[in-house]
Amino acid sequence: MTIQKSVLTVSRFIQAAALPLLLNWANFSFHDWPFLALIGLTIALAALATTARPGTWTIAAFTLAIIGSSNQWALLPLALAQVGLGWLLATQKMSVKSAISGWLIEVTFIQLMLSASLTHGLTTLVPVVFALINALLLLSVWADQLPLWALAVLILAGLGTGYWLQQFTLSFCAAVLVVLSVLNTRRIKATMLPFTWAGIALSLTFVLIRIHG
Repeated sequence: MTIQKSVLTVSRFIQAAALPLLLNWANFSFHDWPFLALIGLTIALAALATTARPGTWTIAAFTLAIIGSSNQWALLPLALAQVGLGWLLATQKMSVKSAISGWLIEVTFIQLMLSASLTHGLTTLVPVVFALINALLLLSVWADQLPLWALAVLILAGLGTGYWLQQFTLSFCAAVLVVLSVLNTRRIKATMLPFTWAGIALSLTFVLIRIHG
């Protein structure tokens, strides 16, 4: 694996794992072997699309999915679905935008899986937060395909929904607008790494603003 692919793999892992880990850090334990297996699964899924050996990583991911679900078997269908989606994204020919979009969908479900494992259940709003943040990134990926007015309406609708549900603050909404104004396909070429970093930036910003009110 080249340095560039290694950086992308690490970045994809951080994008998927940072938000659920930081939001539920009090529930994390280094002795929670099933959860650590799910962390390993996240690494395997992050590496799938950047390796020349997707079969090896898929087998590793499948094994880790079973181990990671051993204390909550209800998670197994979700974990196995992520392995299947990861394999499809790694082996099927698709445009860069489609690949980024597929990864953002997978990130959403990985975040749900990790959060559910840490908390042994999910509140109604947790999936909404993950979905909204990744949906806003998805809009930035397809920004050049949407009329500017439609893009603005959809972004404001997403931010407004998060604010109405009292999950997004005005500061976070402003941060999202800044990130999306810089990182969108109207301004830059669609490549995986910048949009991965955008996801990391939004996750860290969301947590920092929540911590400091």
